[in-house]
Amino acid sequence: MGILVVGGSGFLGQEVVRRARDAGPRVVATFHSRASPIARVDWQRLDIRDRDGVTALVARTRPAVLINTAFDQADWATTADGGMHVAAAAVAVGARLVHVSSDAVFSGRAGRYDETSPPDPTTPYGAAKAAAETAIKGLDPAAVIARTSLIIGYGESRHERYVHALAAGATTGVLFTDDVRCPVHVTDLASALLELAGSRHSGVHHVAGADAVSRHELGVRIARRDGLDEASLPTGLRAGTGLPGAAEIRLDCAMTQSRLTTRLRGAREFLATTPAGSAGPRGADDLSYSRIVPSLVAAVPELRPALAAHVRDNGEVLQHVFVGCAVVPFVLAAWRAGDAAVVGRCLAVLEAALACPDGLTRELVSVSFVEQVGPWEPAMRPFVDTWPPALAREARLSA
Repeated sequence: MGILVVGGSGFLGQEVVRRARDAGPRVVATFHSRASPIARVDWQRLDIRDRDGVTALVARTRPAVLINTAFDQADWATTADGGMHVAAAAVAVGARLVHVSSDAVFSGRAGRYDETSPPDPTTPYGAAKAAAETAIKGLDPAAVIARTSLIIGYGESRHERYVHALAAGATTGVLFTDDVRCPVHVTDLASALLELAGSRHSGVHHVAGADAVSRHELGVRIARRDGLDEASLPTGLRAGTGLPGAAEIRLDCAMTQSRLTTRLRGAREFLATTPAGSAGPRGADDLSYSRIVPSLVAAVPELRPALAAHVRDNGEVLQHVFVGCAVVPFVLAAWRAGDAAVVGRCLAVLEAALACPDGLTRELVSVSFVEQVGPWEPAMRPFVDTWPPALAREARLSA
């Protein structure tokens, strides 16, 4: 018994896995090609296109709750057939099913859609998601079908990486000013999925952010948060491009929000620029490997110019490189200048990261920060003596 997260190694899946694990029940999670480094989780390889494999895994693990976050926009068999396979397996063992669907099931002609709106997809991916929804409704009327929109996190989502690449000149393209969605933060979405899993609600639920924004506005807000040059982001119109899919889809989440204690924030709120000095370190559960740099920049906005230069040079955020080549010199300069407040904010994030169960996160701090500082050097002793306990312990191990 416990929770099975299908697609657990994906962007959303990992957030669901972390939160489910920290809530206490046994968590089994699946991956297709590479397991996530998240600890204290039973990782299982699974191809959801293989109906017999899905049936066998679910029968063996017998979860009380099954959350399916898996998809492949380019593959009907994964998105449509796979969704049906997972639903059938959940019904066979009596598991509570939450299936993640998408606003791609809509054409955009109506503009705004609530949970009663019938799907009218115009793309193969939207059709695959709609087909999975139909199958699930027939197989398991008690299941929750959670439609969502663009998912944003702490820098690791597809859209955030695209914005960074555009700002750095590492890719070509534009951000449409007439393509509107309701982005949701990955932490809000994961919490809502788990809350729905624990409820008695069934049927379609819309789980998206409160703000309808264009892809360009979304990109600008990401750039402001991450210290990028928003003026470098090229704009364009989707109209006239001939690209498939809807230009404007606004998910009305009023009914779903009324059933949740989790608040579905809008992009204008969760991407708001943090005033200098107001941010503290995130909890250890939120400081996974891919979140170290965004957490450092949120706590120490003075690092934003260094991050912008790093992305410009590398085309993306390289966690180890940024910490070793940008954060270490920055912190040392602040320490030598006697800026204890800035140093303290940096060290607080790194200290919290060492409590993270993710081994990659701890390795990042140990190798790219502690060892780069060189705590064995006599000149560094006065600095190292100011470190909080976990960092000081790493310093002693390195020396």
